[in-house]
Amino acid sequence: MMLKLILIVLITGVPLGGQVDIVLAQKVVLKVQPARRGPQLRQHHGRYQAVIIHRLEVAPGATLIMKALRGDVVMLGTDVHRIVIEEKISVRTRHKDHALETIERVKGELTAVKGKEASYVFKVGQWSERNVYFDYKVKIPKKFNLLIQSYGGDFDMSDLHGDLEAKTGGGDIALSKSGGKVMLRTGGGDIDLYQIEGQVSVFTGGGDIEGRTIQGQVEAHTGGGDIEFWRCKGNFTFNTGGGDIEVQGLEGTELDARTGGGDINIEDIVARVNLMTGGGDIVAEAIDGAIEAATSGGDVDLRRVNGDAILYSGAGDISIRRIAGAVQIRNNSGDISVEELTLAHPGRDQSTITTSYGDVRISLSTALPVAITAKLLGVSPHYAVDRMHTNLDFNFRKADGYTVASFMPAKPVHTITIETHGEIEIFQGDD
Repeated sequence: MMLKLILIVLITGVPLGGQVDIVLAQKVVLKVQPARRGPQLRQHHGRYQAVIIHRLEVAPGATLIMKALRGDVVMLGTDVHRIVIEEKISVRTRHKDHALETIERVKGELTAVKGKEASYVFKVGQWSERNVYFDYKVKIPKKFNLLIQSYGGDFDMSDLHGDLEAKTGGGDIALSKSGGKVMLRTGGGDIDLYQIEGQVSVFTGGGDIEGRTIQGQVEAHTGGGDIEFWRCKGNFTFNTGGGDIEVQGLEGTELDARTGGGDINIEDIVARVNLMTGGGDIVAEAIDGAIEAATSGGDVDLRRVNGDAILYSGAGDISIRRIAGAVQIRNNSGDISVEELTLAHPGRDQSTITTSYGDVRISLSTALPVAITAKLLGVSPHYAVDRMHTNLDFNFRKADGYTVASFMPAKPVHTITIETHGEIEIFQGDD
């Protein structure tokens, strides 16, 4: 009889009198309560880890904003109109319950923002513990705008073709196979660019900057690292507080490269070139265009220049090996050498070469009539003959404290003016 009453209670839900019947009813209710589900945890090297997936279907050409991140970010553009953010959170703790509570509190949220332009915001959660670590893997549509900021993690980004602004407090930044308006900033990490097309501005407080196969208008600045670019097209401005600059293969309108004290080495350039270093050496080879180069104390070495050259060194030597344009060279104390001055494509009809105490050597590889005037400072015509070494027929005359040596052919098409306290060598042809 008792068993029959109990079955009636379980079916109808009508309690019987007595403590035993109440306990039985409570047990039945507890069995049908849904279980609470949290993030799946994985224990690894003293940490509990969980991956939170954020997904949203998005409009094309919109903007994703990710600010105040703490961790590394891998970003990839895809052909799908969807944002997918894999947020990996690691908590250094021995207690699973503490890890679960922390992850629930610090995990981010992806939401759509109402406004004139479509945009989506990933908002980070609360963070107050040092033993919490984040990493992000993000997929967005290729033609999407992106604003991303991290306190110090690395960025590795690829296949992005919208406007991009990325800032990190000190990590490295790598961007590849992308285009658009790009601005990258890091407090001190390296920046690596590969196959980028567009308007690019990059800055690092002290890291190196490298670029390969870049096309567009590029500005690259580092507080003290090296700058290296290869196989590029467009207009380029490089500036480093003290590192070296190397450019191999560039075709465009202008190359401007400056360093506070490092060396500059460029080769195979089709552009107008402007180079400056506070004290390093400058080497430029295979230049198709006019070039200006200045160093406070290093050497300047040019080879195969198809254009005019304006060169300056405060103390080093200046040498040119084969140049088709006019030259304007000034040196405070070093030697000056111009080999194979062809004058095939001069932009100016006059060349000037000045050094205070160095020697000057010029070889003319041209049949064009060239007038030459040389000022030998501090000597009379009698002693000036010993300082002139030439296969041309010069005339000497005395001036105020110096000697003027002149060579004047009929109908000259170019004029060279030389001034020095040192010796002068001028040869035309193969001599």
